[in-house]
Amino acid sequence: ADIIMLNTLLDGCVRHGRFQLADRLIANLPRYNLEPSCATISILVKMWGKRRRLDSAFEVVRAHLQAKKRLDAQVGTCLVSACLYNRAPERAVDALEEIKASTLLAGPDASTYDTLIAGLTNH
Repeated sequence: ADIIMLNTLLDGCVRHGRFQLADRLIANLPRYNLEPSCATISILVKMWGKRRRLDSAFEVVRAHLQAKKRLDAQVGTCLVSACLYNRAPERAVDALEEIKASTLLAGPDASTYDTLIAGLTNH
């Protein structure tokens, strides 16, 4: 239940551009012994995308995967979306290839492809 509360707060921070508050919440994850969920990672990817820090978005995903933790298809979709938001369609295609190659990252799913196709047609 605590991680759900954190995700709700983080999502609100990201939606309203309150990135400093989001940074403080993230910094306190270990203090509260909270393990990030797939939803948490998706929110972090969205946050880094909105902050125009794609490398940080990829780092969050890769760090989670290196710890041998599975991620759902929504995380991959968020990563593709962050690339497109940052006008980096080549990186979106690269992200799709990483998703397909990973055994710990579910997907891509229909939403991932929808996001990629819509983004590529707009670029």
